[in-house]
Amino acid sequence: PQKILHHNLYGVDLDMRACQLAAFNLYLKGRTRAEAEDADSFDMPEVGIVCADATIAEIDGVEAVFEEIAGDDEEVENALRRILDAFEEVHGLGSLLDVRGTLGDLFEDDADVGGTQLTLGDDPRESHTLAQVLHSLSDAVEEQREADSFLAQDLRSFVRLLDILAQDYDVALMNPPYGSGNRMPDVVQDYVEENYRYKADFYISFFEACNRFTAENGRVGMLIPRQFMYKGRFTEFREDFVGSEGSFDFLAEFGIGVLDNATVRTVGSVVDTGAEQNPVGNFYRLHDVPTERKETKFTDLLCGVDDDVKRVFEVPLQEFQRIPRTPICYSAPQSVRDLYQRDLKLDADQAGTEDKSACWAVPGVVTSNDDRFVRRHWEITNFDGSEPLSNGGSDAWIFPEIDEVVRWTQNGRIMKRSSSSVRTPNSHLYGRSGLTWTHIKETGRRFGYYPGGIFSTNGFMLFPREDISLWTLLAAMNSTLYDNLFLSQTTERHWSADSIGAVPWVSELEGMTNLQKKSKKQYQIKSDIQSSNPTSPQYVGPSLLRGVSDEEFYHEHPHNKELTIDQRQDRTAAPIVEASREEERTILEQKQRLETLSEEIDEIIFSHLTIPEEQRAEMRDEIFFRTSEDPDDREVPNSESVPEVPENIDEQVKDLVHHFAMVAVREEDDGVVPLH
Repeated sequence: PQKILHHNLYGVDLDMRACQLAAFNLYLKGRTRAEAEDADSFDMPEVGIVCADATIAEIDGVEAVFEEIAGDDEEVENALRRILDAFEEVHGLGSLLDVRGTLGDLFEDDADVGGTQLTLGDDPRESHTLAQVLHSLSDAVEEQREADSFLAQDLRSFVRLLDILAQDYDVALMNPPYGSGNRMPDVVQDYVEENYRYKADFYISFFEACNRFTAENGRVGMLIPRQFMYKGRFTEFREDFVGSEGSFDFLAEFGIGVLDNATVRTVGSVVDTGAEQNPVGNFYRLHDVPTERKETKFTDLLCGVDDDVKRVFEVPLQEFQRIPRTPICYSAPQSVRDLYQRDLKLDADQAGTEDKSACWAVPGVVTSNDDRFVRRHWEITNFDGSEPLSNGGSDAWIFPEIDEVVRWTQNGRIMKRSSSSVRTPNSHLYGRSGLTWTHIKETGRRFGYYPGGIFSTNGFMLFPREDISLWTLLAAMNSTLYDNLFLSQTTERHWSADSIGAVPWVSELEGMTNLQKKSKKQYQIKSDIQSSNPTSPQYVGPSLLRGVSDEEFYHEHPHNKELTIDQRQDRTAAPIVEASREEERTILEQKQRLETLSEEIDEIIFSHLTIPEEQRAEMRDEIFFRTSEDPDDREVPNSESVPEVPENIDEQVKDLVHHFAMVAVREEDDGVVPLH
């Protein structure tokens, strides 16, 4: 164990505590192994673990060592000073410091020299590799460590760091900091911008660093966030990852639970540097496995043990390359990936491709949530100078709740002049009807019909460019097929315009009037479900008053012009308990009808595309694997299961009293109701 610890293992970290813990852990492992081999004793050797704290270069006397190593060669001495200056100016850089890039042009490539060790007796002006010079520098510090100018541990750590970062390694392992590039300290961000190709995130830069000091045909092992597989800012890295830059042995999606209490979803991968890319990628699905079983399950999969769930995937890497943005959607069913061969996308401009576009997928106005202009719809008496405002909402499925309005006097000119933070992109589309979708959500089925008005930067919209029925588009966007297409672009909570735009449009669906009829029916049902919600523009009255009196919309709202009210059967003589139960049964029946219509829409689309039943089942499973939705969430209880006295009858009575209070306030000219 001593020889392995001394000659084979090296590590770098900014945190001294992490270095100490790593060394202590190695000591325990080495001692345990020595005892297992019946060794008489175990002495911990000096290990190659170094702290890369930013202060290690700020040491008096280091220039004397540089002068001794450089001799009379001013270029070598100046180069060594440059790397010292880099550490003095860049705090928190650590192993991202590009030692070879800074000094490599002054020395021979390591491969051209047979590993000769440079010593202080050699002429430094002769050709030597960078690694040899830094070895010599490290030896000089160790030999003179008793001198006053070399007693500082920080200096030895600094020189050791240079030595370590200049070597070639067979294996590099990384679990780097997570966070986007704009969260880096400014000086580190500037350094990465200048010295690294991939700048999207901390951990991508660390992968590039590991790739630099790993020998050809070596391995880079990494545990990193899952988001690199899908997010747009990692597209260039993904293209290389599944392209010609090395070859990854496997990718295992671990999900949550492998980093103590951290909630980040992780993947693990091993990349073979310098090798030709294997045309087929091996992937392991473990994100849904409980934390305590992940390691055992991973071992079982590697050993070929079968599982009830499909967990091992072999996918030709060229299939990812044919998909816009190159998402690594290994678990997407084959028929889903095949659809990307179509040259008509929802919005190719947003996706950054040269394909044709069927729609515009766009964000809208940035209002800065200014209360002078943005209000709830019940706070205004009429819509003169105001427009409905779509914010996407937490649940936009079929029928989004549009409870905000924006003051849009003079076509929004007054609001735009009020603040420099107000922006109105895509204003030529304001007022048009289209589909809005929930930007951030843990489930699919995010699209709803928006009859028209203004839409915000959070209320993304989808507008047909050609003569495509919005009702056909709505049916398709909420289908199981399109949920899978969206999940093939991203399994993250955020569905942005670029990922939506990259999805293909199946133009054959446009002439299918039965899809239009079914989505229109869904819209009407959802409207009626909203009719007992007093904050909804479609509020008619409390559930206990439905079927008791003539029914009409309580609020005057422009979207209500397209709607009709589903009149309840006469309940005038019904007791409160009976009326309550009847309304609960009606709502359950409506929800059942919604799910039935969704299943019928799926059947129409699947049959038209001749997708086999096995792949249909895979698509349904993929939704439940990739979202927080459970199959039981779509199961609606039988309406006969409602008890004689509904559990929510107290809330229904409160809603009834609240409604009477609203009516009383409205009937008073000054909005004040005297209490006697």
